[in-house]
Amino acid sequence: MKRISLSKPGLFLLILGLFSYLFCSSLLIREEIRDILQQTKLQLENKSKHMATHLEEKLKEICVRVELIALNPVIQKGGSREVAALLEQIANVDVLCAALLVLEADGSLVAAVPVESYANYVPQETLVCEGTDCKLTQIQTAAGTGYYALSHSTPLSNSGDQCRLVIAFLDLKQAAGLALPGSQPDHIALLTQAGEEMVLLSPKAETGSAASFPARLLAPFIKRKAVSFLEVSSVITEPKEWVVSLSRPYETFQVQNLQPIFAGFKFNLLLIFPLLFLAVLTILAVNRSRLSFQEQARRDGLTGLYNHRFFQERLRDILKGSHNDPVSLLMLDLDNFKCFNDAYGHQAGDRKLKKVAAVLLANVRSTDLVARYGGEEFAVVLPGLNLKEAVQIGERIKESVKTRCGNTISIGVSSFPQYAFSAEELIQTADDALYQAKELSKDRVISVKNQKDS
Repeated sequence: MKRISLSKPGLFLLILGLFSYLFCSSLLIREEIRDILQQTKLQLENKSKHMATHLEEKLKEICVRVELIALNPVIQKGGSREVAALLEQIANVDVLCAALLVLEADGSLVAAVPVESYANYVPQETLVCEGTDCKLTQIQTAAGTGYYALSHSTPLSNSGDQCRLVIAFLDLKQAAGLALPGSQPDHIALLTQAGEEMVLLSPKAETGSAASFPARLLAPFIKRKAVSFLEVSSVITEPKEWVVSLSRPYETFQVQNLQPIFAGFKFNLLLIFPLLFLAVLTILAVNRSRLSFQEQARRDGLTGLYNHRFFQERLRDILKGSHNDPVSLLMLDLDNFKCFNDAYGHQAGDRKLKKVAAVLLANVRSTDLVARYGGEEFAVVLPGLNLKEAVQIGERIKESVKTRCGNTISIGVSSFPQYAFSAEELIQTADDALYQAKELSKDRVISVKNQKDS
C-alpha cells in the first residue's frame, strides 16, 4: 500500500478541517440541545400550570362541599347512625373524599366514613376553628405515606350553641394522578408557605444505559445547563397560597428527550455538512501536500532553483509550445569556483551559490526558467527572446554577479530555432559557447553567433 505523507501546509489544512468539523458539529449539537431543552421546559410549564389549576379547582370544590355538608340539619342534630348513613350516601357519589368525619365541638367522633377513619390525624387547632378552612396533612399508614388536603367547616351558630365540625380528606396523590393520567416521568411536589414539601408523584428515573453514546458522552456538559430547564413551578392562590413544583430527572430527560435527537435522521443529516466540509479540506490537504512534494522534487536542495531533471523536461515542453518563436538559453559557470572552495571551504561555497541564485532570479522575468545545471553551473531559459536580447540579459547578469557576489561568471548563449532545432542542440550550442568563454580568459558573454564568427 502506498504511504500518504502530508506536508506542513497539508497537515495544517487537515488539522484545521478537523477543528472546523468539531466546531461545526458542536454548534449544531448545541442548537439542537438548546431547542429540546426549551421544548422540554415549555412542556413542563404547561404540565405544572395544568396541575396547579386542577388542584386549585379540587380544593375549592371540596371546601364548598364540606361547607354544604356542615349546614345539613341531619349532620348537626342527628344521631350517630343517621349521620353515618348520610355520610355513606355522600361518599358513594363523591369520589373526591378519601374520608368524611363529623366531630362534636369537644372533639369526640360522631360518625366517620369509612369507619376506620382518620380521626386521630385531625390537628387540635382544627377543633377550635369556625368557618371553612383547608390545611395540608401527612398520614403514615401500612400502605405508605399519604398526603391529604384536610378541609373542615363549622357553621356559625346564631343561638350560641356549639356546632358540629365536618372534615373531609382529599387524597392529593389521587387528585394529581387524575390531573395527569397515565405513566408520568416527572417528580411533582406541593410546597407550603411554611416550607413543607409533599411529594405527590415521584417515579423512578430511567437508567442512562438506554441512552445513545453521544448522549452519554455529552452528559457532563448538558447536565449543568439542563438544571434550570428541568425544574418549574406554578402557584395555587386559593384556598391557600401553595406552590406546585415539577421537575424531570436528568436521566429521564436523557433517555426520553435527547435519545430521539441523536438517533434521528435530522441530526445525522445535519452532521453530514461539517463532515463534507472536513472531507473537502482533507482532499485539499492531500492535494496540496502532493503538489508540495512535487515542487520539492523539482527544486535544488541548496539554492531553491529548479534542478537539472526538471530543467530538461521543462525545456522540451517550452520548445514544443513555442510554435517556432525564439527561445534562448544561457549556460552560466562561476569562474575559479574550485579555488574558492579550496580556499574558504564548502560552506562558504554554498553561501556563494545561494547568492548567485538570488542574483539570477532578480535579473530575469517571472516567465523565465532558472535552474542549477550542476555544481557551479546554472541555466536560464528565456522564452520569446532572440539571441541579441538574450546576450543583453547575459551581460546584465554578469555585471550583477560581479557587483553583488564579488565573483566573475562566464556565460554561453544560444537560441532556438535560429541556431538549434532541438533541446539537445540548444544545450550543446550554448555549452560550446560557454566553453569558449572560459577559454577566452573568462568573465565574458559569448553567443553561438560570436563563436561561429570567431
